[in-house]
Amino acid sequence: MLLNGGSASGTGNPVQTIVASPTIGGTTGAATVITNNPGTFFRRQASSLNYHSPNWGGFSFMAAYSADNESTGRPDASLLDPRMYSIAGQFATGPFYVGVGYENHDDYNPGNVAQGSAAGQYGGGSDTNITAVLGLRMGGFDVRALYSKSEYETTNTTALDLDGFGLFADWNIAGPHTLRAQYVQVGDSKGNSTVSVGSYKGPAGTGCGSPSTQSCANGTGADVMAIFYSYAISKRTEVSVGYSAMSNDDRATFSKGKTASSAGGTQKTTGLVLRHRF
Repeated sequence: MLLNGGSASGTGNPVQTIVASPTIGGTTGAATVITNNPGTFFRRQASSLNYHSPNWGGFSFMAAYSADNESTGRPDASLLDPRMYSIAGQFATGPFYVGVGYENHDDYNPGNVAQGSAAGQYGGGSDTNITAVLGLRMGGFDVRALYSKSEYETTNTTALDLDGFGLFADWNIAGPHTLRAQYVQVGDSKGNSTVSVGSYKGPAGTGCGSPSTQSCANGTGADVMAIFYSYAISKRTEVSVGYSAMSNDDRATFSKGKTASSAGGTQKTTGLVLRHRF
């Protein structure tokens, strides 16, 4: 989930394209690729049922399930029935906060590969993510830690695993002055997948280094460091200035979304933010 971007509101599950392929399900001809694009766990799901519980002494939970009407766009011959569901719980009392969330995507085809029953094609699968957050407020300090682990079934016989963590801290120095910092790291991709999911490299793939036959098993992570100073002009208005740097490992190509990144590249940003709450 970390550093993989997000999905726009209203993006449906089934997206159908036709690509050239020698076989699909044993039949010569074109191959149907049905996918959700992008295959991300950071999305604003259209057509879903959602429940948010009351707060019971600091504990609450949420659940979501996607509606079936997003599956009706797939062709009759499709093996896929894309659905998603998620559940999360949190407990917040006094200075402490802890939260855990789980999400499952069925038949999303995250690797964008040809659909079929043969090995190396995609006949359906489950992609999962679990994220845990722990927070503590103490005096003028607010510190949070996050851990995220995802698994993508990219073909009938292969999977891609990855994990990452983040540390976030706010320090209200005095009065209107606040200093904010963060550090996020995504580890190397793991598993036996030869195809990638977005910016996450297939760890068993090739072409990730020199020579071109070199595998993607190592050097596919990245980290981000950022620091911001904020000044509260009033209770509802705040101005901030900050600096952020993202550094790719030798074979990683993560970007901040504006410009593409070369393998091992670094992207830096300096920004000015004005926020007003109505």
